[in-house]
Amino acid sequence: MSNTIATNILQYESMLREAGIPEKEAKAHARGTAMLMENSLATKTDLAKVESALKQDIALVRKDIMWIKIGGSILGAIIVGGFTLLAFLISTHH
Repeated sequence: MSNTIATNILQYESMLREAGIPEKEAKAHARGTAMLMENSLATKTDLAKVESALKQDIALVRKDIMWIKIGGSILGAIIVGGFTLLAFLISTHH
């Protein structure tokens, strides 16, 4: 548990006790809340891992797009070359 959460949980327990909740119940509430927070909230480390994975995925997509563009250019050159050759062959036979 992070220090911030631990401090906030202790403050929460203290608030419960000041509101008249018996110490045993206040501690149980605070511990239960801490467990929920630890298991449900994303940490900076969690977010950094997700960010890193997303950057890797974006890099792969960019690479794929680059290859698609190159492939399209090559295909376009082949088609133009084919039509040029066809036009040349037709013009030489007439």
